[in-house]
Amino acid sequence: MVFRLFEMKFMKYILTFFFIQTAVFSAFGQIDRFYNNNAGTSLWSDPGNWLNAQIADGNDDIANIEADVTVDASYVINRLVVPANQTTSKTISGGLLTIDVNDLGADMIGIWNQSATGLTLNFTSDILINNNLWVPGVGSTNIEVANAGNSIVFNNTMTISNFTKVRSLSGASIEFNGQIAGSANLTFAIPCTNVTFGASANNSSFTGLFAVYCPLLVSNITAPGGFLPSTAELRVAETGTITINGANTMEASIWALNATGNFTLDFNADQNNIGTVKISNGNLILDLQPSGTNLSFANSSAETWNGTLTINNFQDFKIRFGTDNTGLTPAQLAKIDCGGGGTVLIDNQGYLYKQPACQITSSGLSNIKCNDNGTPSDPSDDFFTFDLDPQGTGLGSTYTVTGASLTPTNGTYGIPTTFSTNPGTAGAGDLNITIEDNLSSACTFPEIVTDPGTCSDACLLNASGLSNVQCDDNGTPSDPSDDFITFELDPQGLNLGTTYTVTGAVLTPGGGTYGIPTTFSTNPGTAGAGNLNITIQDDSDGACTFPETITDPGTCSD
Repeated sequence: MVFRLFEMKFMKYILTFFFIQTAVFSAFGQIDRFYNNNAGTSLWSDPGNWLNAQIADGNDDIANIEADVTVDASYVINRLVVPANQTTSKTISGGLLTIDVNDLGADMIGIWNQSATGLTLNFTSDILINNNLWVPGVGSTNIEVANAGNSIVFNNTMTISNFTKVRSLSGASIEFNGQIAGSANLTFAIPCTNVTFGASANNSSFTGLFAVYCPLLVSNITAPGGFLPSTAELRVAETGTITINGANTMEASIWALNATGNFTLDFNADQNNIGTVKISNGNLILDLQPSGTNLSFANSSAETWNGTLTINNFQDFKIRFGTDNTGLTPAQLAKIDCGGGGTVLIDNQGYLYKQPACQITSSGLSNIKCNDNGTPSDPSDDFFTFDLDPQGTGLGSTYTVTGASLTPTNGTYGIPTTFSTNPGTAGAGDLNITIEDNLSSACTFPEIVTDPGTCSDACLLNASGLSNVQCDDNGTPSDPSDDFITFELDPQGLNLGTTYTVTGAVLTPGGGTYGIPTTFSTNPGTAGAGNLNITIQDDSDGACTFPETITDPGTCSD
């Protein structure tokens, strides 16, 4: 029994020693491989492109890149490095490249541009960050660029499988123009200057979190949810700024961590679907574009707010939490500072406003109609009418409507008022009007009055274009019995079809085409038989007619 116990303990020590040795080898057994493209094929798989024909292909291999390279198969390496002695930009293209630092340590570098002279490391291949030994809460894989003028540009899909840090030192820069995927923690760690997401970047499939400690991170992404989708989370700390320039690109929840100083979220475009806001400590600053109209967050009443929320360029009814007045608690509202004093309240639609505050909640727009102005065939003078009956709280007695020339220009609350546009405005486009309270010019409500289009579309024949009424002796100058009449028609009007028919007499031809003068002839023997009473009828609208009398010129065979 004693021997058995000794044997078990001995095996335990042997196994422990084995695991320690394995970890030490992983941490310190990396091998430098040097890619120089000496074979000229630019292929990762070509041994001739590597010093001593030793290809980097294992999680203990460090690939030192000295030329452009195409990853022509899936490779796993420990680290990719641009050495300090390199002076020209490098492009990594082709297939998937997996970075596996294979270590439990913190800040293990996986991608490193350490050029001393300033160059761009450009990725057009896909990257997978996957530390084989990583366990939650222990260790990270770093993407680092050192020295001013250096940059790393990702134009690819970079998948984050475990904790990854991004750092740009000494004025270097990192740019993301592709896609960040995965579900892990991507931390933009101090120092991290000049981090940019380009317009083509799209992280909408990312389900992890961004933790940002940077002085400045800029997103120019345009895809909806492309900076961070609703499935992700944004955590901020220290003192820094995230500038978001694309509309509706930020949908993730926000958490200002304990280490937050004064962190600014600079929104230069409207966002209609941001997640919740949590403030563990410090001061979270929302900096709004003055011309912005909407910054909507989810109901955050269940979130911790130990710090403060400062709102720059605050405007009533532009920032929203949830969809009703439960979007923030009274205690949270008390922690909002929007400048200029006053108490911040939340209305029954979730919008923030200062008290006291007038609020127009609806325009009461109805009965949009076109008026033909008494000329049913002339659309040039058409106008339209509409009714307004604005509703709200804290209103004055009257309001003014701006943004279009209207009659009248104002109305009285509680009484539906009909407004008319100027002649010729029907069919000219929608009206963007603003209802403004007479007591508070800041109390407004925007409304779009949809153009109903013109309504003077009735066909109208207003002239026959009759001319050149003549007698024709039909080639018998002494025989008046076969004389006939010729005349021209060129009908004019509004909203006409393409052709017309002439009735009331037997004529050749029987009709004509608008815009082309047409000569008509009567039957032989009709000259001298009396005037002709004809009717011009539009072929597209049988009710659209014009009567005309052709004066008989008399016979001409005399």
